[in-house]
Amino acid sequence: MNPGELPLLELFNRLREHGLQLGVEEYMAVLRALRAGFGVRDRRALEQLCCTVWVKSEEEARLFRRLFEQMLAQPVTRPPEPSLPEPPQPPPETPVTPSPEAPAPEAVQPVPSPPAQRTPPVSG
Repeated sequence: MNPGELPLLELFNRLREHGLQLGVEEYMAVLRALRAGFGVRDRRALEQLCCTVWVKSEEEARLFRRLFEQMLAQPVTRPPEPSLPEPPQPPPETPVTPSPEAPAPEAVQPVPSPPAQRTPPVSG
């Protein structure tokens, strides 16, 4: 079960509209528990987690179960995920054309070393 696909915020807000005294901390507690791996096994585990954290009386439990069934019976409408930008493309390679004053790379010849100079023998 993917927590991002669940209508938990909608369920939470409906419970508040019906009078349950729930605050941000209770909502965040359920999200933290889901991230830690609790309540993700199946629908029953999710229901038990939310009920444990959010419900304080038998009357609230009946209301919770009714709204939970309604919320999960509705198709999940997720906002479209933002598309990732395309990675930048390298610029097209431009062929290198030699300038008229510069010789082409193939035409460059190595410079020959100067001949070794002989020193005359020292007479003595």
